[in-house]
Amino acid sequence: MLDSSTIFLFIDESGDPGYKTNNSSDNFNLNFLLIAEDEVNEIEKLVCGFKLFNNYKKELKAIRGANFKNFFSCMDFLLNNEKILFFNLNIEKENYRGPYLESREYNDFRNFILRQGLEYIVKYSKLKDFSGSIEIIFDKYNDSKDYKDGLEKYLLGNYNLPNFSKIIQIDSRYCPCLQVLDIFQKGIKKGFIKTEHYKSIIVKKSLMKKEKSPDIP
Repeated sequence: MLDSSTIFLFIDESGDPGYKTNNSSDNFNLNFLLIAEDEVNEIEKLVCGFKLFNNYKKELKAIRGANFKNFFSCMDFLLNNEKILFFNLNIEKENYRGPYLESREYNDFRNFILRQGLEYIVKYSKLKDFSGSIEIIFDKYNDSKDYKDGLEKYLLGNYNLPNFSKIIQIDSRYCPCLQVLDIFQKGIKKGFIKTEHYKSIIVKKSLMKKEKSPDIP
């Protein structure tokens, strides 16, 4: 991974960052794809090939039935590639006792959980030692310039994180890597993505009421 000149970190969320109510999801998930630049074309070939041979014209998140199973059966070569790493961060809102969620500061909650995930990945993958370019790409969900500026300031001002060369949001319709992440959570729920295929990000014990796993080493 670290022998590449550029690393991309794609990020997609599942569920919503809202306080747990009847109209909100029970969980908030962030899925991450850490990939060396020279491996991006492997995902592009998978997505484009799948759509071509299945005459599929929509985004991957709309896949249903047999097509869903067929797509994940084609992902084995990606899931076993050491230059392509998947991470999942799952927050059970009922057990969360960290900041922002209960006070309904949803963007602050989203950014705070994002920071937990990024700090874990940076430490796990030793990205602090990486001398090349690291770019973050989000599935677009907020067009506000104030939000974008605030997020960039929040991340770049954190001494536990490297100086990301770019922090951008794009529409997943134009990005195969984000499309794969978009259905990654569904793949986990349906059992097509096994636990050995990704790294579960464990947040600090102090943020959760119930925590069976140890703190980040």
